[in-house]
Amino acid sequence: MVGDGHYDTLDLWQRLPEGVILLARSARNRVLYHLPGVQSGRGRRRKYGARALSPQQL
Repeated sequence: MVGDGHYDTLDLWQRLPEGVILLARSARNRVLYHLPGVQSGRGRRRKYGARALSPQQL
């Protein structure tokens, strides 16, 4: 699936079906994170995992 910057929203990424690859233009200052790992112990679940590399670092 290909989309321009207007389609690059959190709602789209969360509803993207498994196995679908999205190529979309994104803001330069967008911060990307990996998915959080398995929760161990008590407390609130993590929303984000480790910070991922930015496109400029790749």
